[in-house]
Amino acid sequence: MILNIDNLSVSLRNAWADLAASLERLGYDIKVFSGSKGAKVFAKDTGAEAGEISAEMAADEEIDYILYSRLNLKRKAEETGG
Repeated sequence: MILNIDNLSVSLRNAWADLAASLERLGYDIKVFSGSKGAKVFAKDTGAEAGEISAEMAADEEIDYILYSRLNLKRKAEETGG
């Protein structure tokens, strides 16, 4: 979920929606900075910051690469088949 979705323009909401959906499936929320600065990722259960994503990363890189290489998140068992 995008924590501050009400503060974003329609174009920013759409740009971050796919990434936010993928993060939510893994148990994370995202807070997008105003403008095109980027976003911070937070664990839903603890609220701890998991990392930051630049706007350039979100626009230019595959979601899986951002999640598992940039942020080093762990895949959920359901996604890995175990």
